[in-house]
Amino acid sequence: MFDLLEGWLRHKSDMVNYEAARAICQMRGVTAPQLTRSIAQLQLFLSSPKPTLKFAAIRTLSALAVSHPSSVAACNVDMENLISDPNRSIATYAITTLLKVRPQPNNVSCLPI
Repeated sequence: MFDLLEGWLRHKSDMVNYEAARAICQMRGVTAPQLTRSIAQLQLFLSSPKPTLKFAAIRTLSALAVSHPSSVAACNVDMENLISDPNRSIATYAITTLLKVRPQPNNVSCLPI
């Protein structure tokens, strides 16, 4: 099943790519190396001009940050850029995801707000 989903990460449709990445991120027992391609795909969506793709990607990364914060940390720069996004839902998800990922005890002062 994993190989099939990973193959769909290379599909030409954005929605197929997103759904495959989301399904891999939601799999039980998935390891950090197995998440690498899915996270890379979601990271591409964070810089998309389409708000729906940005929202879907940051929402999936936010959920994944609970179980694999070190894997999601690779997207920190892109998530920091979303803090000033005109869509407040995207900006809020970016802030909360960054707070989940950052290990510092006083991590709110580290955010570039």
